[in-house]
Amino acid sequence: MRKNISLIILDQTGCRVKELNFTPARLIGLALLSAVLIGLITLAVFDYNRLKKSLPLVRGTHHSLSLQADKIVAQRRQIQFLANDIKSLQKKRTELRHLEAKIKDLAGLERIDEASSPYGIGGSATDDQDIDHKKRTPASSR
Repeated sequence: MRKNISLIILDQTGCRVKELNFTPARLIGLALLSAVLIGLITLAVFDYNRLKKSLPLVRGTHHSLSLQADKIVAQRRQIQFLANDIKSLQKKRTELRHLEAKIKDLAGLERIDEASSPYGIGGSATDDQDIDHKKRTPASSR
């Protein structure tokens, strides 16, 4: 016969109400189960307290992130406004260049055209143009 451990439950007068019998293995299993449950409950309480203490920090971080997001939106608006200003200034600059060219044409001022030939069309070179009169030898005749 195995050894059993008995637990006797008595009422207030001392009369036996109930008797529970446990084997040592079953009693060890119950002790381990209760230790695991107590550990899990302790862990849950500890984690709850840690989260409760860190909640103001999280709220502060969330508030600062929302402020930064608002700043980013404002900066993007400023960048867009600046880009529009730059585009309008470039357009005005182009218009001023065209206006300057028209004024020069009306005033008879010469525009230096870099793509034109130094000889002109059907005429000789003027004195203010510097033309190289040396003979050039082709690279293939060397």
